[in-house]
Amino acid sequence: MTPQKNTKNTKNTKNTKNTKNTKNTTYKLMIITVVLFIITRGWLIGVFQPLYSDLGTYAQVSFEHRGAKVMNKSPREVRKDMFEYFRQKGAKITKIKDTYEYPYLALKWAAFPEKFIDEKVVTKFAFKEKYKSIARNFYVVFDCAVFLLLLLFPVSKTRPYLPALIYALGSLLFSHLIYDRLDIILSAIVLSAITASIYLKRGYWGSIVSYTLLVIGIHFKLVPIFVLPLFVIFNLKISSLKTSKSNWNSNMIKSLIKEGLIAGVMLVSSTILVYMIDNQAYDYFQYHSDRGIQVESIYASLLYIASFFGFPLKIENLYGSHQIVSSVSDTISLLSMLGLAIGLIIMTVYSFLYVFKIIKDTKTNDIKEDLSIANQFPIHFLVANCLVLGIFLVTSKVLSPQYFLVFLPILCLVVDRITLFQKMVWGLVFILSLVIFPYHYFTDLALNITLYGKWLVILRNALLIMGVIGLIQFYKTIPIKRS
Repeated sequence: MTPQKNTKNTKNTKNTKNTKNTKNTTYKLMIITVVLFIITRGWLIGVFQPLYSDLGTYAQVSFEHRGAKVMNKSPREVRKDMFEYFRQKGAKITKIKDTYEYPYLALKWAAFPEKFIDEKVVTKFAFKEKYKSIARNFYVVFDCAVFLLLLLFPVSKTRPYLPALIYALGSLLFSHLIYDRLDIILSAIVLSAITASIYLKRGYWGSIVSYTLLVIGIHFKLVPIFVLPLFVIFNLKISSLKTSKSNWNSNMIKSLIKEGLIAGVMLVSSTILVYMIDNQAYDYFQYHSDRGIQVESIYASLLYIASFFGFPLKIENLYGSHQIVSSVSDTISLLSMLGLAIGLIIMTVYSFLYVFKIIKDTKTNDIKEDLSIANQFPIHFLVANCLVLGIFLVTSKVLSPQYFLVFLPILCLVVDRITLFQKMVWGLVFILSLVIFPYHYFTDLALNITLYGKWLVILRNALLIMGVIGLIQFYKTIPIKRS
């Protein structure tokens, strides 16, 4: 045997050993990640007591649904009658309370634990206590679903455990919210839809499954409607965009219309179905359009800065949250909806043109034309979703900390690809969100607005804007090979 062959064999043996060692290390780290998740979740569900729980609000909805069965009325009628009774007794309850603030499926989910409460429990206090002891366990299922999706479908092959590990630890910053708000369910739904688009490759299965999940999410909480146009774009087959003759062709337009029709028909038909079941199901649109500027939002930060120069403002507790009342609140509220619409339209159009350019410039040998864009360019798809949700966080007039529960898992999938500075920015955003709620929300914002409270919100929101700008810069420079 020649010395050259011996050298090659030695190199191959070393490479094989290194590969085995890498695999063994990866498996060990995955096991450690799972154990860590189990320990932290055991603590969350068994020991930790969240502050300022919303489960009492959900229990009220559930109690009204039980009352509706007994009295043969709709839950909305029960709710109105109950609040009217208390008003007659002298309670100061606004008419706003008569309207449910949640979409149809969210109400049904909030009412669901009632099925596990004995019918002998008739007083509202006893019912709520029993509800709270049961309801948190259901949220664990969706938290586990998010964790497993991150662990089993990590996109990255080098450190597949990393997204799940970051989620297991990072979500502890939202320990007061994760088993107490509906958003963890929405997080599981959106992440499942993204996973379906990336990994389902045969025919239109990726489109159908992802649109179905998003439509369910939209009737649960409206946020998924903002990412739906992105799914239409990234579910397009690459073959419909790959052209050398011109920038646009009939095949591309037909494919875009076909995808849009699939998503549109599913959304419209489900919307009609929900209305047929409950003709007041969409009253929450008016409820949310009437809401003011919430005390943690980006617009609140601008008003706080204006207050340093003598601009007057005060806080009121309306629409299920504390909001700022000033002479420009109504105008800013309208502008926020306009800003959200413009931001989402720009992001959607830019995504389409950007992805089209990438495909047009990429060599034919480097892509498989029978795949969808999401199949071939998953990192672009994930970052685009992060950006749309980031735009929503920045432009929304309501910025509750639980909104980050939907954003966090998607960010975990790409966090190893962004710069150290961007990691630090997002880490500070999440940490300051915890500092604000629940620890300083009431003492320095809602009940008694202080200079410290104002600066906390201003700093967190400035970092949030920086984080979104950083994602925009990263989106424009994602290397093709990395996907």
